[in-house]
Amino acid sequence: MGEWLDRYQITRKIILAISMWMLWDASRWSQVYASGSSLSGTEIASILAMGQAPATLFAAWAFKVYVESKA
Repeated sequence: MGEWLDRYQITRKIILAISMWMLWDASRWSQVYASGSSLSGTEIASILAMGQAPATLFAAWAFKVYVESKA
């Protein structure tokens, strides 16, 4: 089974798919939060950055690892 996972790079593809889903979900949450919030623009931007930054950094890392593993 381990050989099959390595040959088709299943683990790397799953990590990449999860990171893309996290990025999509963070964006969706940001849109919902921003449209329903009564805070000022700066406060909303700060809160959205707290949610977007980790998802974006994880997606960037996952994509980097995926591309480097294909070389």
